[in-house]
Amino acid sequence: MNKKILILLLIFLSIFISACEVKKAPTNYHIGVNGIVLDKVSNNPDTVYEEETFALGIMLTNQGAEDVQNGILMVNFDDYFLELDSRQSSVSKIQQVSLEGKSVESPMGGADYLEYVFRAKTLGVIRESVNTKINFNICYRYSTDLTTEVCIDTRTRTTDQRNYACKGKEYTSNSGQGAPLAITKIESEMMRIGESVRPVFRIYIKNMHEGYTLNPVLDLCSNPTKNAKEINKLKVKAWISTDIALECNPEEVRLVEGETIARCYVKDTDLDDFSRDTVNYLTILRVLLEYDYVNSETFSLNIKRINEVDIKSPSVCGYYEIESQGKCVPLCEYCANNPTGAECTRNINASSKFSWSDASDFSCACSKEKCLALNKDGKCIFGYCPGNSYCCSSDECRDKTDGTQCGDNYVCLNNKCSKTTECDHKYGAQNYTCMNINSCANNTVLEGFCPGDENNVCCKRNK
Repeated sequence: MNKKILILLLIFLSIFISACEVKKAPTNYHIGVNGIVLDKVSNNPDTVYEEETFALGIMLTNQGAEDVQNGILMVNFDDYFLELDSRQSSVSKIQQVSLEGKSVESPMGGADYLEYVFRAKTLGVIRESVNTKINFNICYRYSTDLTTEVCIDTRTRTTDQRNYACKGKEYTSNSGQGAPLAITKIESEMMRIGESVRPVFRIYIKNMHEGYTLNPVLDLCSNPTKNAKEINKLKVKAWISTDIALECNPEEVRLVEGETIARCYVKDTDLDDFSRDTVNYLTILRVLLEYDYVNSETFSLNIKRINEVDIKSPSVCGYYEIESQGKCVPLCEYCANNPTGAECTRNINASSKFSWSDASDFSCACSKEKCLALNKDGKCIFGYCPGNSYCCSSDECRDKTDGTQCGDNYVCLNNKCSKTTECDHKYGAQNYTCMNINSCANNTVLEGFCPGDENNVCCKRNK
C-alpha cells in the first residue's frame, strides 16, 4: 500500500513540476532598425605617407531580419592620390555581398570582413599633405515585414447592443521590425458599404537611417541609373486574415523627408467576407515593404609628403607589418610580445572584449571564417596580419569548451590547453592520477588518459 502511495505521489510531483516550468518566449528577430551595417576595423590608418602601401579593412554585419543575396558594395576614391593594389588586394572596386539575417539558426546575423590594399601616390612638390576620402556604398534588396492583430469592427449600426470581442485601436511602435524602414503606426477605419464593412488601413512608414531607398522593381543595385525619380521609392503590400490580399493605392509610394503614408483596403470582390451581421472579431494584418536600400560610410585619410622637415622614408615592410630587431614581422606577433606598444594600443575600442594583455599566444593563425566566429568573443582581431591569415590565439583550445581533449592527453581550460591531464580532470576526485604502471593498484589501470608513453597510465596508487 505504501509503495502505491509513493508511486502516485511521484507521478503527481512530476506533473506539478512540468506544469510549473516557465517556457521561454521565442526570440523576436523582427525588431530593431538596422539592415547591413558597415564599420571600419580598429587598426585602419588615419595618416599615411606618399608611396606607402596600406590596408583598410571594413566589417559588414547584417543586423536585421532579412537575408541579403547579391548586394553590391562599391568603393570610391580619388585616383589622383590613391590606387587600389590589385596584386595584394583580395577584393575589387565592385564586390558582391551576401549575408544571412538574424534568425534562430543565426541569432547574430551574418558577417563578413573585406580588406582593401591601397598605395598612396606621390604628391606634387607644392603640397606638404593632402586630405582625401574613401567612400563605401552598399546597395541591397531588403524588406520590412510586420504581422499584427487588428479588430474588424462590424458595429456600424448605432442601435447594435451585441457584446463585442474587441475594439478598434491603432498600432504604434518606434522599435522597428528588423529593417532600416520601420512601420511606426497603423490606423484602421471601417467604412460602411451596403451590408458589409470595408476595412481601411493607413500605414505610417519612416526611414530610420541616413540611407535612401530605390524602386525595387527596376533592380537598380545591379543596374545603376541617375534617374532621380526612382530614389526614395518603395513597394507596399498587405494581407488580412492571412490570405486576403488588400488593395494598396498607390502600390509604389515615395518617402518625403524620410516619411510617407500608405493606404491599403479590402477590395470590392472580398467585401462579402466582412458582413455587418458578423460579431466583432480579431484577425491578422500583415504589411510588407519591399525596397532596395543604399547606405554609405566615408573614411578620411591624410597623405603626407616625405621631406627634410618630417623625416620619414617609405617602410621596407609591407602593410600590417613592422620592423623589429632588423626584420619585418606581422603586427599581430609584434603586439603579442609588446602589448603596450604604440602601434598596438591605438584605436583599440575600450568596450571591446579584446586586449593585447591577454593575447600573448596570438599569431597569424586563423582563416577569415574562423576569425569571424572568434572575433565577437575577443579571440581574434582583424587588421594585424598581411595576406589571407588573421590574428588569433594559436592555442588549439581557443574555441573549445572546458574539458575537451588537447595536446598529449591534456584538457582545455579557459580556452587554453592546460597542464591538467584528462586523468586528473575526469577521475581526480576518485584519487586517480597519472603514474608509472608499476606503481598502480590492482584493477585500477585506465589507459589513454595520460601523456607520455604506454607505461604512464591513469590509476590509483598501490599502497
